[in-house]
Amino acid sequence: MLAVWGISSGKGKSAELAAAQDGQDTIQVSMQEGLNVATPEQTQSSSIQKPPTAEDPATKKSPGSLPAGKAAAASIGANGLSFDGKTYHIYPFKGLTWMAQNLDFEVSGSWCYGGNTANCQKYGRLYSWGAAKKACSAMGSGWRLPTDKEWRSLSQQFGGADEDSSDGGAAAFKAMTAEGAGAFSAQLGGWRNAEGNFKHLANTGYYWSSTIFSYRRR
Repeated sequence: MLAVWGISSGKGKSAELAAAQDGQDTIQVSMQEGLNVATPEQTQSSSIQKPPTAEDPATKKSPGSLPAGKAAAASIGANGLSFDGKTYHIYPFKGLTWMAQNLDFEVSGSWCYGGNTANCQKYGRLYSWGAAKKACSAMGSGWRLPTDKEWRSLSQQFGGADEDSSDGGAAAFKAMTAEGAGAFSAQLGGWRNAEGNFKHLANTGYYWSSTIFSYRRR
């Protein structure tokens, strides 16, 4: 899950944008170039981020960490975003502060890929839409899911995705998953479906937006 801090509105997507489902939008970044569309079953999703490694002190809980689902408000300092005993990279863009690592904060409706805590440390947690909003709220005032418009605006600076690009989002995918200083560094944390199956770790990443999109089965 990716949170954003600041006041703005709209609708947007990231490198390889995905379709919305069951009343919620989700964003997909995939190893395949071009558009990949999410299905209604893919209702539990992950986030965009360059995760800390298992050896990184940022992955360790501080001695004063609070119980799951409760934490002191997030704060931004010289080293990045501090929240729940961990430090995350941030990415400023158009007056908003984006998380540039996947969030690893346990709330009801969130999971480590495959039930393995090492995957949470490396890729962040997988969240349902409701859990993603709850985790944003726990970070404190101003933190929220980005809108679809904000996702699209972010992707445009990297070449755009879907109808905003001439290559189906291939250039944006390459740019948004690149690593290094100042990069957005999207991580591909896989997904968990409603049946509890985990798939596509390191090949696909899904990211929630706050924009509601109606989905009608035929």
